[in-house]
Amino acid sequence: MIRRIVQPLAPHRTDLAFALWFLNPLVIFVSGIHGQFDVIVVPFILLALILTNEKRYALSGVALTIATLFKLYPLFLFPLYLTLILKQSTTGKQKVISSAHFAVASLVTAILLTLPYLSSSNIWTAMFRRGDTLSLQGGFNVWFAAQSIKIEHWLTGTNASILVKIVPLAALAMIIMIPIAIMRQKLNLKTIIAGHLAIMIILFCYYSSLANPQYFLSVIAFLVIYVAVYNKYSLSLWIISIFGIAQYLLLATFAWKILLYPLAAYTPLLDVDDINRQLIGTPAQWIYWRNHPLVNPYIYSSGIGFFATTSVLIGCLKTISRQRSNNNHTSNHD
Repeated sequence: MIRRIVQPLAPHRTDLAFALWFLNPLVIFVSGIHGQFDVIVVPFILLALILTNEKRYALSGVALTIATLFKLYPLFLFPLYLTLILKQSTTGKQKVISSAHFAVASLVTAILLTLPYLSSSNIWTAMFRRGDTLSLQGGFNVWFAAQSIKIEHWLTGTNASILVKIVPLAALAMIIMIPIAIMRQKLNLKTIIAGHLAIMIILFCYYSSLANPQYFLSVIAFLVIYVAVYNKYSLSLWIISIFGIAQYLLLATFAWKILLYPLAAYTPLLDVDDINRQLIGTPAQWIYWRNHPLVNPYIYSSGIGFFATTSVLIGCLKTISRQRSNNNHTSNHD
C-alpha cells in the first residue's frame, strides 16, 4: 500500500519506501517481538487513503472504521477524510452524495462489527474507563519528564494542574483546525500526508497523557511516504524508530535478559542466578530512576523522541500553512 501511494510521484523510490517500512526496527520489534497488534491499524488507514483518492468513498469509510475499532485514534482522522471527500467533489450534489456514502458505510460497519459485543459490560469499560489515568504517564509526549515523581506531583498539583488541562484542550482545537485549513487550499499528496502526520502527532504527543512507542507505527508509515517522495524527515524517522525500541527496553529495564536464559542454561558464558537477580531487581531499579530524574534514561529517551516528533509536527504545520498562503497569493494575482 505504501508503494501504491508513492508510485505516482516517485516511481523510482517505491522500493526504498517498501524497505523503510518492512525493515524498520520499531515495526519489527512491535509486531514480531513485543507482539502488539497496533501494526494492524496501519494498512487500514493507508487503504482508506487509497480508496479516498480513487473516490471509492463507501469502502474508504469501511476501512477507516475498521482501523478505529482496533484502536480509537483513527476516529480523529474522520474530519480530515470528510474534508478530502468534499474537496474532491465538484458540485453540491456530489458533495452530499459522497459524504453520505462515506458516513453511512462507516456507521453501518461500526454497528455490524460492535453489535455482538454491546451486551457485555467489558466493552464499555474498555471504551470509557480503561484509558482513564490519574497520572501523567509520559512517553514520547509533552509530559515525558513526568516519569520523575517530583515533576509528576508538581504537574498534577494545584499550582500547575491548569496546565495539564489546557494542553489537551489546545491540542484538540488544533486537531479540529487542521481539516478546516486544508479545506481552504488545493489538495496534493504533500498536504494530505502532512495533515495525517500533524493530527496523529498532536494526538499522541499533546492530547494523550501516555504515548507508547507502538502508537507511532502509523506516524512511521506516513513518514516513510514523506521520506520516499519528498526526501524529508529521514532523521526524525530513525530517531523515532531507534528510541522507540529503547523505550521498550527501558520500560522493562532488564526484562530483555530473559532472552539470554538458553545461553545461560546450555553454555558457561552466563549464569542463570545472575539473570534471576537482575530480573527480580527490576522494580527497585525503576523506583530509583523515578526518584533520580537526572540519571533516568527513560526521561532522556522520551524527550529525544518527543522533540523529534514535534519537529515533524512543526514542519507539517508549515507545509499546510504554506500551501494555503500560496493559494491566497494565486487568487490575489488572478
